[in-house]
Amino acid sequence: MEVLKANNAQYEALNNFTNENSHISFIQDADGNNIIGKEVLTDDKFLEIREKLKNLEEITFKPKNTEIWKNLKTTLKEHDTIYTPL
Repeated sequence: MEVLKANNAQYEALNNFTNENSHISFIQDADGNNIIGKEVLTDDKFLEIREKLKNLEEITFKPKNTEIWKNLKTTLKEHDTIYTPL
């Protein structure tokens, strides 16, 4: 599965961006990369930052461990829309 990778500057600029009830939250893959699902590129709720999102590098997702999924469940309870590499 392909995901989007942020360098440190991109991560700082984009992580935790919120628009209405939609939220961007990067996670780390097995290599320590800050990643997010490609769906953010087409979601109109993130239109104001779409150009910045288009600059993220596309890579193949490498799962870290089951902790990712535990954290995701907690985050999903807090927001209507959240994008991760699922």
